[in-house]
Amino acid sequence: MSVKTLYRHLKLASDIPIRCPLCNEPMTVHRFYHHHALENHRLQSRKQCLFCKGEARWAHGEKNRPANVKHVVECLKRFVIIANETYVLSRKQQNVMNQIEETK
Repeated sequence: MSVKTLYRHLKLASDIPIRCPLCNEPMTVHRFYHHHALENHRLQSRKQCLFCKGEARWAHGEKNRPANVKHVVECLKRFVIIANETYVLSRKQQNVMNQIEETK
């Protein structure tokens, strides 16, 4: 896979609402990838995969190797599915809690 593919997937997913898997804060994929992961959790996209919480690492400058790009793209796809489901579930739970509060 190419770097172009990675950025195409990132662009397609950029507006998807998610919750950060580390701190549960709501945000978009774009905010998580470009700001939140580095600023709040010290994850560096040049040296590690942000989508598996830094478990996959590589030396500085090796991010664009095909094997690393393939890993990040596959991880991004999984991350978006799981993080979005978590976001939707928490919104539903919040709505239920609000309805319970209103009926009291």
